[in-house]
Amino acid sequence: MPGATHAPHHPTPEWIVIDIVPTILEATGITAPVMVNGIAQKPIEGVSMAYSFDQANATAPTPHETQYFEMMADRALYQDGWTASTKSFGRRGRSSGWPATVIATLFLCAVSVSGAIFLILEMYTPFEGVIQISSAPLRNALAHLGQ
Repeated sequence: MPGATHAPHHPTPEWIVIDIVPTILEATGITAPVMVNGIAQKPIEGVSMAYSFDQANATAPTPHETQYFEMMADRALYQDGWTASTKSFGRRGRSSGWPATVIATLFLCAVSVSGAIFLILEMYTPFEGVIQISSAPLRNALAHLGQ
């Protein structure tokens, strides 16, 4: 469901996952590569949180003015303390139910994998396992070659 929230009283900056890499780069003094193996790299999004390492800046306002988020078809836009978001497919947390198709797909995948493992293990004992192969064709071929 779409929604908008405003938290002007929020005392700490708004940080997100994409702020971790810029923070590490600034703290270590490393410059992000422009090219990797001949492939041009996109600019790193996010802002460094390194300024907040100083106690005087710990509660400074966020440097994020406008930020767009997108993950698994859910989208959000943050601007000046306001967040507008959509939840296209709902959450998959413990409290939400799993659709029957997802459960059936997971079950069928588990059965397929277990069947493949069973067949691989059975190939080690072709004359003794649950799936038995007759040795008669092999004996006939060897007898024919021996003549």
